[in-house]
Amino acid sequence: MTRVGVDMIEIGRIREALERYTGFRDRCFTAAEQAYCDARKNPAQHYAARFAGKEAVGKALGLGVARLFAWRDIETREVEVGREEA
Repeated sequence: MTRVGVDMIEIGRIREALERYTGFRDRCFTAAEQAYCDARKNPAQHYAARFAGKEAVGKALGLGVARLFAWRDIETREVEVGREEA
C-alpha cells in the first residue's frame, strides 16, 4: 500500500512559536535543521516548510507525529533537484 501525506502551515504561526516558546526550536528540529534555517534570510519560512514536511510524514504513516515518533526523529534536508542522496 502506498500513502501520501500533505500538510500546509502558516509561516506566521511558526514565526510566533519561535518567538514565544523558547523550547520549540529544540523540541521540533534537529541541530542540522536549525543551522540551515537560521542561516537563511527568513528563518521562519524555512522552519515552517520543515514542520509541514514532518506533519506530512505523520499523515502518510497514518498516525500523528507525537503518537508514532518524536519531532526530531524526522530530519528534512535540502538536496539538489535531480540528484539522489545516498
